[in-house]
Amino acid sequence: MNTQDLLQQLTSANLGRLKENGLYRKFVAIQHDRVNFPVGIHIDSGKPAIDFASSDYLGLSVSDVTVEAAISAVQNNGVGSGGSHNLGGRYPELEELEILLANQHSKGGALLFNSGYAANIGILGSLSLLFKGKNPIFFSDEWNHRSIIEPLRSQEKRIYSHNDIKDLEAKLAEANHTKPDSPKIIVFEGLYSMDGSVPNIKAIADLAKKYGAIIIDDEVHAVGMYGKNACGICEEQGVLADIDIIVGGFGKAHGSTGGYVVGTRELVDYTRSFCPEFIFTSSSNHPTISASLAATKYLMTNPPERQQHKENVARLKRLFEENGVPFADFSGHIIPVMIGDAETAKDIASDMLEKHGVFVRAAFFPSVPAGQARLRIIPNARHTEEHLQQLASGLREVLIEYGIIQIGQAMINELEKQGNIPQEERKPDAVHR
Repeated sequence: MNTQDLLQQLTSANLGRLKENGLYRKFVAIQHDRVNFPVGIHIDSGKPAIDFASSDYLGLSVSDVTVEAAISAVQNNGVGSGGSHNLGGRYPELEELEILLANQHSKGGALLFNSGYAANIGILGSLSLLFKGKNPIFFSDEWNHRSIIEPLRSQEKRIYSHNDIKDLEAKLAEANHTKPDSPKIIVFEGLYSMDGSVPNIKAIADLAKKYGAIIIDDEVHAVGMYGKNACGICEEQGVLADIDIIVGGFGKAHGSTGGYVVGTRELVDYTRSFCPEFIFTSSSNHPTISASLAATKYLMTNPPERQQHKENVARLKRLFEENGVPFADFSGHIIPVMIGDAETAKDIASDMLEKHGVFVRAAFFPSVPAGQARLRIIPNARHTEEHLQQLASGLREVLIEYGIIQIGQAMINELEKQGNIPQEERKPDAVHR
């Protein structure tokens, strides 16, 4: 068989398996405009759709803050950066943003990447290279994002149970006993994107001190949303100074795109010098960086959108309770409505759009464990009471039609039994102090 025929055979077979298992993904295009956001237009039907899927949590992508900054950048500087940071793609706003991020997080330096995914790949790969020959061990939460999983595939690692401090300590103690000289790196997320759960970062920091480990905290879904200076959950919990490396991004609360790493001046300089994900790619373009810079400055003022978002999250959770919608009440602002079967979750999302004008997305394997498909509901600071009511009542109607309410609640009960929803985290908006 020639390679072209083999290519066709293998791609068809793999796509066929996805479809058979209900795991094939289809895009849904929603056209937004600045005036009506978060209500957009579903391109296929031409009908309005209230967006509960966007990670633009505060609606800054359509705000004067980011839009005017981006327009000014295009008018004054053009669009593209012109190359990599080393070869003509370095310009003043990039440096201003890196300095601001370092100061915001009270760290020695910051480095910009083109995405949060690239930032995680880049810093974890750089550390693996730095510790090469020293037999480093990575301690990774089992629910970590794929951008953390991929660079650790070829590294020695210990996967600890989600947010389980006892399991993490047991694995650290074992490694400390059997490999006392191995560098130890603990990596986790400040807020997990598929369910909104939040770790006890102080407890993790205490373990890092006890066992001589360093910490990498991925705060992509929390920067801009939490903490006096908008640094994320680690700042909200009062342990910002204990975190060695923070990964953040501009594609969520900031309403822009891109990622970054903050840490010591020497670590940032090392990463800048050795990280291929940073070196061998064009730097981010002028409008993106200017929008990210403006958003960062704005978020550091604790703007009113944060309080409105907090209120909308709390209100939606109450509406779900009143309507019997089976949601897992972790302490964050992402609300998972548990479904179970992937195909059913996709069908429910489709019905919500077609019958109720509400755009939600199903999350299923490999984004979440097999058999734990869910609707990933994301309230926005710009949602109105009417929007929230339309989502809650529509979901109740569709879930009853599918017979899912009891099934979803049983899944939540099982998660509680396994300890994946700690009772102290079930207090509404516990991290929104």
